[in-house]
Amino acid sequence: MEIPSMKIDEQKFSEMINVDSSSLTPECRNLIDLYNLEYRHLDRCEFEDALVEIFKHAQRRRQSKSGKARKQEWEAGWKQNLDLFAQDKDIRRLKPGYFRHEEYLRLDGTYVKSLTDDFVFKFLKILQAHIYVNQIRDLSHIFELGCGSGHNLASLSELLPDHKFVGLDWTQCASDLVTMIGHTLDRSIKGSVFDFFSPEDYNINVPENSAFITTGAFEQVGDNHEKLLNFIIDKKPQKVINLEPIHEFYNEDNLSDLISLEYHLQRGYLKNYYTTLLEFQDKGLIEIEVAQKVNFGGLFHDGWSILVWRPL
Repeated sequence: MEIPSMKIDEQKFSEMINVDSSSLTPECRNLIDLYNLEYRHLDRCEFEDALVEIFKHAQRRRQSKSGKARKQEWEAGWKQNLDLFAQDKDIRRLKPGYFRHEEYLRLDGTYVKSLTDDFVFKFLKILQAHIYVNQIRDLSHIFELGCGSGHNLASLSELLPDHKFVGLDWTQCASDLVTMIGHTLDRSIKGSVFDFFSPEDYNINVPENSAFITTGAFEQVGDNHEKLLNFIIDKKPQKVINLEPIHEFYNEDNLSDLISLEYHLQRGYLKNYYTTLLEFQDKGLIEIEVAQKVNFGGLFHDGWSILVWRPL
């Protein structure tokens, strides 16, 4: 029996991020229509194939953990994007190399088969077009912490062309690339070097009416986020928006979530971040406005749950 295809339409996307569909931004609606993200559920053989792929990948990456030791790997990775973009100034060159075609994905606590090219990358752009545009439309200065190749800033600056954007990253290549993007697109985008692990070493001027945003960047700090959080609170942006894998959001009674949680912890990704935010809120240091698990990701984990908070 043929398994029917499904799609992420406005109603489905709204359910995934727990909002009413009427609140979706026009920019988000346009991308949902443009990308037409189709998928279907797996048959038994495909489900087993997906599990085998997960375990084989986890075994290969067992010794590869996030953290300070990987700085040169990231420098080399962003240099590839920098060199490619410098050749022809095509913004498609900004897509990070870790966005590869994935036959199987995570959705709603189980595994599905992608029927659309670049499904994960396109879903991210839809999510950003709703979350970021809704949250930062009325602000003026946007700082992306861990900007990488600058693909997020290129997208956001198209959606919000009157805003000023700063990309902060611990690699020089990322900083240079983001500044090149600003010159190429003739938008207010510039890059600057900033190390998550030593934020106190940087004198960053944060004007009023600013926001700090992250997309899958804080995952690299593991449980070493105390200095970074203190730095952010001290700078007092109007908003902090994190689209990150949050291990506290996984349901350990769900097989797919349990597997992803183990993968998350094995890779040394962001740990106890949400727990720390709750503690800071109890102390009156911050206010959490949104804490929402997004049940979607590549095969290995849910990459972009939503946290929106502000220092007090």
